[in-house]
Amino acid sequence: GHGSPVIGIAWNHGENLLASSDSEGMVIVWKRAKSGKQ
Repeated sequence: GHGSPVIGIAWNHGENLLASSDSEGMVIVWKRAKSGKQ
């Protein structure tokens, strides 16, 4: 995960990926786990 405070997040259009950025400029793209429930 991030070692610095997260300052921004955004979902992609399909809402299966989440990008997060922190105050040091690190960006991480997270993939949503598949689930049978909604």
